[in-house]
Amino acid sequence: MVIDNSQSQLCAGSKGLTATTGLFAGKLLRRLGLLSALILFPLLHGCANLSGNKQTNDKDASQFNAELGAKYLQRGELDQARLKLEKALEQDDDNALAHISYARLQQRIGNADGAARHFELAIKLQPEAADHQNSYGVFLCEQNDLEGAQEQFRKAASNPYYKTPWFALDNAGLCLLDADDLDGAETWLRDALRENPRFANALLHMSDLTFRQQRLTIADAYYGRFREYGNDSAASLLLGMNIRRALGDLQGAKIYAEKLLNNFPDSREAGEYLTRPL
Repeated sequence: MVIDNSQSQLCAGSKGLTATTGLFAGKLLRRLGLLSALILFPLLHGCANLSGNKQTNDKDASQFNAELGAKYLQRGELDQARLKLEKALEQDDDNALAHISYARLQQRIGNADGAARHFELAIKLQPEAADHQNSYGVFLCEQNDLEGAQEQFRKAASNPYYKTPWFALDNAGLCLLDADDLDGAETWLRDALRENPRFANALLHMSDLTFRQQRLTIADAYYGRFREYGNDSAASLLLGMNIRRALGDLQGAKIYAEKLLNNFPDSREAGEYLTRPL
């Protein structure tokens, strides 16, 4: 947009006037007369439009940079993500996408204080966005704040606008499973499967939980259901091998072990298997 320079100069000198247009109008009419006021008012109205256009442009630019930053973060290009997200926040500090993406970036680089602050700002700006609460819950679980994590997962799962509450319920169960609170984990995981009986993550985690409880037949059943709906990972193959070995099925265990070593040779799970091979 091309802006006449004379109007820009007038706007620069009249910011205080446009903020109090109603009060200023009466004084202007008395001091300058009607004709002068009729000439000046359209120019002052243009100042308000310029200010509004700048705010709109800043918000649009901020959203563009926030989306770019989020994509860079997803691809693991952390330096580019940081530059774009910091620019987005500079342009519009009320951009929730910029805050939640910057929080995830700070989480990735181990800046817990910065991550927490931006998670909380994102949730404050978009309290209806359950994904923000779910992500914050995962972060708090990583920080061993189990109570805070459960609160965020609970809020996310109970949000009526959240289309996939089983993700938050499963995350809550996994958080407690990793903390060896098997009873608490089971409650959350059963809730996740009530919401979505075919959710592979929850089926795998229930298989892991019941295996730890030495309920081998049930663990094997959950694992079988997981195999119907989920894809192999290093963790799932190691669990499958351990279940078959515990059941005395060494041939079945060998099949899972070979898949683990062939498909995920550099994984932690492959290293764990090699310390205790069949």
